[in-house]
Amino acid sequence: MSNKDSWSDQQLIKWFLAKREKNKQSPLTGAEISEALNRPGIYRRLSEMKRMGLAKKVGRRTCTITGKTADTWADDDSPPTPAQIKKPLVHENRVLKDRIKFLEEKVIFLEQRIASELAMKMAEVHYHKRPV
Repeated sequence: MSNKDSWSDQQLIKWFLAKREKNKQSPLTGAEISEALNRPGIYRRLSEMKRMGLAKKVGRRTCTITGKTADTWADDDSPPTPAQIKKPLVHENRVLKDRIKFLEEKVIFLEQRIASELAMKMAEVHYHKRPV
């Protein structure tokens, strides 16, 4: 297993685009990137990478794989803007807040369930200790 096999999709695309740019090769479409890396569907990461400032659209042309007009992509070596850094954090923050809310509700439910079961056990014990 090569080192590149353990890379994330984003790392692999970033490396690939940077290598092509360094070698002054023309930009590729998402489908062509997927084919070149032998990773079907990896192109779905390009929009996410664009938002993060890791890749950029540089044009449009007919894709050699699909035959359709598609965006071409290149490495975005410019530093990410504060908005590009903030957006993933805002999303992650929202996801974490939702998770916390869910767990808080689960704790309340479990506390109520335990209290109910404890009350039933206490009533059972009290019933069995009654004098005859």
